[in-house]
Amino acid sequence: MRDEISRSTAVTTDELWARTRFASVAAMVHQRSRDLSKITQDQMNFLAQRNNPGGKKTMKAYYWYICGQEYDAQHPHD
Repeated sequence: MRDEISRSTAVTTDELWARTRFASVAAMVHQRSRDLSKITQDQMNFLAQRNNPGGKKTMKAYYWYICGQEYDAQHPHD
């Protein structure tokens, strides 16, 4: 038997924005990682930044970073 957990407060606007951003960026990462026209350049850009301070150490983290930046540029949030 599964117990239901309920919130004591309503979902905030910031939480809804974060959920929407996460879902959108996840979809962007999925698409970009399979886009044959971008893979070679993405791999070269990843390798160029990976050993720098603050560089992303995995390709997936790199995709999340660049897709997150792209999403944020298209959908500014206060």
